[in-house]
Amino acid sequence: MRGKFSIQKDYVYKMPVHFGGEPFVCREVGWMSGGEYRLIQLSSPVRYMGNPEGLEGQYPLVIWENKACPIIGGREEDGMPKIFADIASERHWGEHWFTSASYECNTFLTIDLERKEELGAGEIAKMNEHSKTNVFGWRYIPNMGKGGASLSHATLYPQEAIATQVWIGEGSIKWNPLTLEQNLVQYSIISTLAQLPVIRFLPAIMMKGSSRLNVGDSRPLP
Repeated sequence: MRGKFSIQKDYVYKMPVHFGGEPFVCREVGWMSGGEYRLIQLSSPVRYMGNPEGLEGQYPLVIWENKACPIIGGREEDGMPKIFADIASERHWGEHWFTSASYECNTFLTIDLERKEELGAGEIAKMNEHSKTNVFGWRYIPNMGKGGASLSHATLYPQEAIATQVWIGEGSIKWNPLTLEQNLVQYSIISTLAQLPVIRFLPAIMMKGSSRLNVGDSRPLP
């Protein structure tokens, strides 16, 4: 990480550190009356050290979403680091799948996947044995008219994903750092992530299935 981030003191990073870039297209969303939205999440595996539970999971560094409703709920209620971006629908030419994220028509991230082997039913069933994920966040509300926070604490936001189809392939991400005036609010986030050294790309996974955000089980952490 080379000092690029100021990590919460209650988290410890596994080594080597793997940052995952994950685009999601969410369709037939129940709490949106069957609507849809898209998101791109960059996260890293962590262990929470603030209590003796031994919780492990994913800590999102940033989540871009293309609609206000999921941004507001996830950020204000559950401490997810959600911000806005225009996210293109996933497209493909043969087995080459791709999408991108932009702000005010300025593209700052592209994600590509060469889809290859499709997993069989047995392999998918084994994956689904580990369908639940602990997602950690940090809920922060600043004070009005002065420095400091009115609210600042770690959060746990359990989620679950069941796969019905899975493909293995080769993926890549490419940053296009914007100038300060092109994206004033998000400039430091994008430029910092773009400067991280890429050691190698791990195998990419494309999944189709269903997911559940277990809002009723989310809770603050000490």
